[in-house]
Amino acid sequence: MLTIPRRSRARSEDDYLELDAHQREELWLAAGYLPEDETTLNAQTYDLSLNLMHAFIYPAALVDQQNNLLDVNSRFLRLHELPAVEDIPLDQRNMIALAFCKAFIKIY
Repeated sequence: MLTIPRRSRARSEDDYLELDAHQREELWLAAGYLPEDETTLNAQTYDLSLNLMHAFIYPAALVDQQNNLLDVNSRFLRLHELPAVEDIPLDQRNMIALAFCKAFIKIY
């Protein structure tokens, strides 16, 4: 069974290996995390994150540290019966706002 290492484990590994900023970003992405500091998130890292998310066979969303929805894959949209991200109003394009949206909440 494949498991994602804890964030503290990834942090201790990059400290132990004495990685530069670019190598640290690659390690964090490989471990399943975006870099903690948003200022280090460069265009290449963002594009790689989007590609990985869209390749997942499970519903996935890419959010920033404020839970703003940056993008989702098609499986996420189908699961929650949501329109395309671009069609969601900006003030509702947040995971917390979506959690209280009637379209997002399903009663089984």
